[in-house]
Amino acid sequence: HALNCLQEIDAASLQKLQMLGILNCEQLATCSVEQLRMIQRLLSEDSIVPLAKWVKAARSLAQQTQATNSLVN
Repeated sequence: HALNCLQEIDAASLQKLQMLGILNCEQLATCSVEQLRMIQRLLSEDSIVPLAKWVKAARSLAQQTQATNSLVN
């Protein structure tokens, strides 16, 4: 899933995530706690971003995709 499907993600945050190499929800969902802390610091220079909400949504989407793939295979 593309990152822009996450609610409340703005263009600036999306661009910063892409610059960090996070291009989709699955990649965001698998970030370690330390990676998420670093991302939060980088994204929130200008404003508070709901990173935890985005990660939760990304993990949910990734689990749905994994479950769907398991059913197909």
